[in-house]
Amino acid sequence: MKRIIALSSCLAALTLGACGHKEVTQFYTLAATDAASPAPAEALQPVTIGSVNLPSILDRLQIVRRAGENQIVIADEQRWASPLDEMTRRTLQEDLEHSLPAQTLRVGEAAANDPTIGLITVEVDKFESDTAGHVEFDAHWTVTKGDPARTLVQSAAQISETANNAGYPAMADAMSHAVADLAARIAATLPRK
Repeated sequence: MKRIIALSSCLAALTLGACGHKEVTQFYTLAATDAASPAPAEALQPVTIGSVNLPSILDRLQIVRRAGENQIVIADEQRWASPLDEMTRRTLQEDLEHSLPAQTLRVGEAAANDPTIGLITVEVDKFESDTAGHVEFDAHWTVTKGDPARTLVQSAAQISETANNAGYPAMADAMSHAVADLAARIAATLPRK
C-alpha cells in the first residue's frame, strides 16, 4: 500500500509540474525606420493623418500569421504591445515626419479639424506575415481637404518585405519597413502647395 501511495504521489507531482510550465509572453512593437526617403525641397500641401483602418482579423493583441491559403495562426504568447492600428498610425506618422519638409505634417486634434489641412486616411486591406517571415502590406489612401471635403489624392500600394528569419522580432522589423515604404509612397503623392 505504501508503494502505491508513493507512486501516486510521484505521478501527481510530475503532472502538476508539467501543468505549471507556462511560456513567457513576448511583446513587440512597430518602429519608424532610418530608411525614410529624403524630404522634397519644394513646399507641399500641409497634411495630418486621420484614421488608419486595419482588417478586423488583426484587431487583437495576439500576433496573427498566415500558415496557408486558408489558415491563420494566432500566437497567444506573441503579442503586440498596443493595438496594431494605433501602432501602425504612430509609426506611419513618425516615418512621414522624417520624409516630409518641415511644417508639412501637422499633428493634434486642431490639425484634424482644420479645413485648410489635408487629411490622410489609410485603409489597410492586408497587413500580414506568414510563418516563413514574408510580409504583405496592401493599403489604399486618400487625401481630402476642405468643408465639404474634396479628394486631392487617391492611391494604393502593394508592398512586400521579407524578414531576415522567421522569428517574431524579424517579422516586426519587416512590418516596420513595410510601413516606412508606405510613408514614402504617400509622401510622393502629396500635392505641391
